[in-house]
Amino acid sequence: RHRYFQPWLRWSVHEAALIPELAVHQRRMDAAHRTLITEAVAPAFAAAPPPALIGLLSSLLEFRAWQTLTADYGLSDSAAADAIGNAARLVLGGYATA
Repeated sequence: RHRYFQPWLRWSVHEAALIPELAVHQRRMDAAHRTLITEAVAPAFAAAPPPALIGLLSSLLEFRAWQTLTADYGLSDSAAADAIGNAARLVLGGYATA
């Protein structure tokens, strides 16, 4: 997903502050992203997943985290995806045992 959207997401995050229509679209994408995460982890909880967990996973799985790993730390696309996936599994595992 990140590789496909990279050219647009790179500038859209910064331009959203200047273009109200883009900001609205960005907020919708963020809400949809959080909804998908919530639905994905909900089966592991009797009630709704903790908001802190959704926020943490959302931060880990967003484009900027992937871009930081590839651009700033020199990881390949697949290495960045593995690092983010492993971090998300560790976070979920911590909540499962808490």
